[in-house]
Amino acid sequence: MIRRFRIPKFIWWYTAMAVLCVGGTFMLWSAHVWTPAQRHYLWPYLWCSRPSAAPSSQVVIRWLYKTAPGKKPEIALEDEVVSRAANQHSLLLSVTARQAGWVALELGPKEQYSAATLRPFLKDQFFEGNNAWLVFSTPLLCGLVSFCFALLGIAWLESKWRYMRWQLEQTSWFEPMLFMLRKWTATAKKLCSLLLALVAHRTRNIPTEEKPVPPPIMPPAKPVQPAFSPFGATNRTQKSAFTWSKKDEIE
Repeated sequence: MIRRFRIPKFIWWYTAMAVLCVGGTFMLWSAHVWTPAQRHYLWPYLWCSRPSAAPSSQVVIRWLYKTAPGKKPEIALEDEVVSRAANQHSLLLSVTARQAGWVALELGPKEQYSAATLRPFLKDQFFEGNNAWLVFSTPLLCGLVSFCFALLGIAWLESKWRYMRWQLEQTSWFEPMLFMLRKWTATAKKLCSLLLALVAHRTRNIPTEEKPVPPPIMPPAKPVQPAFSPFGATNRTQKSAFTWSKKDEIE
């Protein structure tokens, strides 16, 4: 029985990471380094510069023409083509081209040229004399370098995680929790002290109103009660409350 060979998962992960790094580098390079005209003519330039291309091999290209009423359409140069801020694939005429009297930018029909004729024209007019593979290989190398840095970063994080995991295994289970609790407690104390200092600083500048001191409250005076005498004997300063007479005698 033939056993099927399975590709390890880490190879798939590394392949996806390499594609992501290189593709992201090409996107950034296309957005910030290449001009809109270079993005438009990049594929025909690479195709006519491939090693297997014969000088007489035909390459298909569509030119960008600048047009104006009453003028013959001409091929727009590199500095005469700009892209919209919202959509980089939407091409427009630059301000200098419009000031020269050109109105619109049109995409011409498909035309075929020999590789020996097209390659030097694109190299001089749109790619500043740079070789096609130099234009293509520069972002490719930058993407590979970023992939290598990503691998180094992953290796460093993995070693860091293994060291932290080993430290946790060497200690008891409650020591990390106790350390975090102490750290949170110290942070909470610092915050409370800062809040108290802020409140004290604000209340120090508020003027306090002096309240009048209320007069002392005295208890009410007791009324003078006359002394009661069952036999009618009273002081001279008090009125008699009861006087005995024979009329009050009980029979």
